[in-house]
Amino acid sequence: MTSSIISFSIIVLIVVFWFFILMKVTFIRIWKLKRADDNHQHGQPVDGTVIASSVKGPGKLKQTNVTVEFQNFAQTPITEDFKFVDTRPEENRYSVGKRVRLTLNEDAKGQPSVKLEGGKNVVGKLYLFISTILVAAYIYGAYSLYKFCESKVSGDWNNIEKLFEYNPAMPLLGLIFMGVLLFNYLLFGFIGKKISGNKGSDTKLKFHGVKAMATIVKYEDTNMMINNNPMVKFYYTFQDRFGTTHNGEDKKIVGKLEIGLLPTKKEIEIIYLPESPEESKLVENLKSNAIAGCMNIVVLFIAFIFSVVLICLFIGSMFIADVNNYSLHDGIPPGINLHQ
Repeated sequence: MTSSIISFSIIVLIVVFWFFILMKVTFIRIWKLKRADDNHQHGQPVDGTVIASSVKGPGKLKQTNVTVEFQNFAQTPITEDFKFVDTRPEENRYSVGKRVRLTLNEDAKGQPSVKLEGGKNVVGKLYLFISTILVAAYIYGAYSLYKFCESKVSGDWNNIEKLFEYNPAMPLLGLIFMGVLLFNYLLFGFIGKKISGNKGSDTKLKFHGVKAMATIVKYEDTNMMINNNPMVKFYYTFQDRFGTTHNGEDKKIVGKLEIGLLPTKKEIEIIYLPESPEESKLVENLKSNAIAGCMNIVVLFIAFIFSVVLICLFIGSMFIADVNNYSLHDGIPPGINLHQ
């Protein structure tokens, strides 16, 4: 009985987990976009300059990618990348060198953020329609699975062991699933943190930090390769605004062609917090890292594969039970009464 409860709890956990993920990428995302618009209505306006611009995609509504340089809360020049659809491309409002208006919000989502002024998050009708269909289909499927299980226990959930009588390995498979998922979450989380660092700390450095040129003391190989490029750890010293010297260290991915130039590199640009100079980072590491962003996708993909396998085994075992019951009743399907 205990093993059956554990097995059924894992099945329920899988169903609830993927429902949460589905809601997160549909209606929760829509709600977050709406809240982001509301938050930035009360931000601090600043001016910025477009330093890079490109347009991609087919059709009339093409995606515009721009990099804007502006001053953060400490009056230090930083950059931010924006992706959006320009509804008036003929005006060339986002060409290189153009001045644009931005809104800095200190408390958006609990941390500083920036947004192009005048922009608005729009949820397309097609996206809303697909989201509704997906959520409705999932709820229907989950309800059907529940009713199917209820019929197998004859409406009495004290008979839950009937769901697993032809699949005794389900508890072990479920525990293996949970173990593998936890291992991959920790592993890829560790790799992502090694690549991109702490996101909250990076955001604070970006919006409140001050730039400085640091002197490279030494560098060393971390024995970690990202896309066949080595990750190198730099040790450096720098002076703050008051002339006090501080030590720092950070890692970055170095291209193979850059390796030979490292001995000639004496300085590197860093950013630090004026009130806590011990918190510093290489400026180039503040940019978003696509590799680090893929770590969560990899974990979810592995979880999806295991989830599908477990659910299929669970449903398959109940069909096997039906087949066996059918044979035990001399070919008479269960639930059919014969009257003579």
